[in-house]
Amino acid sequence: MIQNVAFHTVSVPVQTGQTPPLLQYFGTLLTRGKLNAFESFELSRLVVNQNKNNLLENWLAEDKLECSEELGDIVKAIIMEFVNYTVLCFFSLGNNLVVYFK
Repeated sequence: MIQNVAFHTVSVPVQTGQTPPLLQYFGTLLTRGKLNAFESFELSRLVVNQNKNNLLENWLAEDKLECSEELGDIVKAIIMEFVNYTVLCFFSLGNNLVVYFK
């Protein structure tokens, strides 16, 4: 049933500046407890697509999301993106990473 509600909510048009209905739906569920694996994955995809990774980090820290392989893939992609960005910053500043990590 939850999957049906989520999929129907996705098709509702979103006005500029409004919170997407699916995010509102999951937000309501979060106030009542922990999300299941499907809900956790769908919510995570939504917030990552909106570049709101800090929300995902908070929910994981609060144990509001059920961990799954799919959710792990999303988190791994975020971590790798951050690592790649950090390495690029070091190189752009002319820092030697080998010396830094010794």
